[in-house]
Amino acid sequence: MSEREGGSSESRTSGLRLVKEQPGLPREVLVIREGLTVGRDPSCTITIDDPAVEWLHARVCRAENGDGWLVMKCQTPAARITGPGDTAVAEVVLRPLCRFGVGPARFTVRGERYSPESQTLARCPRCLEPLGDVGGQKAQCPQCEMALFRWPWPVQDDRHSYWLPARVGDYEVERVVGEGGMGIVLYAVGRENGRPAAIKIPKSHFSAGDE
Repeated sequence: MSEREGGSSESRTSGLRLVKEQPGLPREVLVIREGLTVGRDPSCTITIDDPAVEWLHARVCRAENGDGWLVMKCQTPAARITGPGDTAVAEVVLRPLCRFGVGPARFTVRGERYSPESQTLARCPRCLEPLGDVGGQKAQCPQCEMALFRWPWPVQDDRHSYWLPARVGDYEVERVVGEGGMGIVLYAVGRENGRPAAIKIPKSHFSAGDE
């Protein structure tokens, strides 16, 4: 999973993320911002190499009704976005939990509309949903039900506290054994065979207490 950011400081703090999933490719998580583009052109923010996708297929822009939401809008008459019920639409409003498709790719909007408070919420490292007011060491994501634990514990500084997965594949995570500049190393044990393993997770894959 990768995360690319760009645009003005206002757009980077919108509080919304666009999760892209496509068969055979890693999941991507991108900050939603005005000017983000989708298309077959390699220069697009999101490149989808498929004949069903136009060279410049869609662009994120402000809604014409002025209500403050951003929309994903088709850029050519032939371009189509797959909306609810697999209906073809010319644009979709990028509200939280909105789902739509472009060619073989499927997108989901995660997070919530920007507010100063939204930037201090702990989030699930898998789906980026806010975890709410979590005071303990363990938690479960209310959206994807991923089991999580907080490290280090007890928390000394929210800016350097992370929510980590309690399970990775077929392994149960028992503890953190090391931290580097790019990631954290977990000690885990196989649920079926009992074999120990060291698992390194890049820091881009999980969330700090201040997101």
